[in-house]
Amino acid sequence: MKKIIQIKGMHCISCEMLLEKELKNIKDINLIMVSHKKGIMEVEYKTESDYKKIVKIIEKNNFKVIENTKNEFDQTNFLLNIIALLFVVILYISSKFIDFNSYIPNTNSINFVSAIFIGLIASLSTCLAITGGIIIGFSKYSGSKNNFLSDFKIQTFFQIGRIVGFFIFGGLLGLLGKSISINFTLTGILTLFISFILIYIGLNILGLLPSITKFGIHMPKSFVNKFQSFKNPKYAPFVGAMTFFLPCGFTQTMQLLAVSSGGFFTGGLVMMFFAIGTLPVLYSLGLGSSYFLNKDYKILNKLIGALIIFFGIFSFSNSYKLIDFLFVKNENTTIESINNLNQELEEINVSHNGWQTVPVFIKLKAGGNYKLIVTPSSNGLGCMSTQAIPRLSNKVSYVKSGVPIIYEIYNAKPGKYDIVCASMGMTQGQIIIE
Repeated sequence: MKKIIQIKGMHCISCEMLLEKELKNIKDINLIMVSHKKGIMEVEYKTESDYKKIVKIIEKNNFKVIENTKNEFDQTNFLLNIIALLFVVILYISSKFIDFNSYIPNTNSINFVSAIFIGLIASLSTCLAITGGIIIGFSKYSGSKNNFLSDFKIQTFFQIGRIVGFFIFGGLLGLLGKSISINFTLTGILTLFISFILIYIGLNILGLLPSITKFGIHMPKSFVNKFQSFKNPKYAPFVGAMTFFLPCGFTQTMQLLAVSSGGFFTGGLVMMFFAIGTLPVLYSLGLGSSYFLNKDYKILNKLIGALIIFFGIFSFSNSYKLIDFLFVKNENTTIESINNLNQELEEINVSHNGWQTVPVFIKLKAGGNYKLIVTPSSNGLGCMSTQAIPRLSNKVSYVKSGVPIIYEIYNAKPGKYDIVCASMGMTQGQIIIE
């Protein structure tokens, strides 16, 4: 008899291939198709006992069979999502009273922290089932003599190759993003895109949005099937690096984030930290422990999902500063206005410690004409290597030790003007005109 089984929890084609692999060799069971997009599996079997075998395999891989076609209300999951979203709200409100900039180095670092969290979640899900299968394949290949040292060596080379490969390929994606990041405006838009990616990932982890693979973004199955045939230990570093291209909704979302980073080094680090996040579980799996993959870490998933959503909101709150000048009319006149060049300017000297201006708040009087000189005492750190004041000027300057950055302001108008890094919008200081 034929039956269409509703399945909850499939994220990508890795999930499909995992079930296909387990069911294809079972006697009296014919798998017709499985679709993570539709959340269904169509099978043909002979007896009720065969059906129970199918259900057992599905549930063993942490998927859920939905017997009732009506949407089931999962009260526990609903309450955990409410708590997670409340946690996001609390963090956001707290950020209004606590200077999170002092504790989080820059928006790039937010992406790196998120990458580790997302890697951990991915390794605890079925999303990295194909990678796990390859790792187990290497273990079986080398384990004929039960040589732990040999297995440890192979798994180490595999993970090193994976981390290095993710850095290189992520860097290439970053260069791709850099090729289109040609001006200040587009940089702000890309930063805004990063924030939406982070928020989407967080909501996906909470189960409120589908994986991006639902939209057809994935590697073909034929490529993956050929890729799985490389199980000789001497290929371990190469195969580890090439897992970058395996189907995983989390991996592909992080690849979009790498493109948005706009640089080789940053894009490489985003993907490298993602790979590092997957390392503990995949390493233990390779050494013979499947403990992690047999657990359903609901609370951990919700917590990390909430944190990533907060990071996305935090990133958004910085990105709007970069594109502020698109929406806010520049009321002040800067050096770009030639008619004002002969006016006398009052010099204002401030320093820059590589992270922020000293003092952080620079107070000027309305109506005055100023020559603001920012002199760094050290090179800019990370994202803070560049500087801009979007509502005063469209120019971007590098923060270099001993090299003054000069802004000329004429007929200063009241308001608050953020001094930000030009790549991610992180605040370095603020000009207050009153």
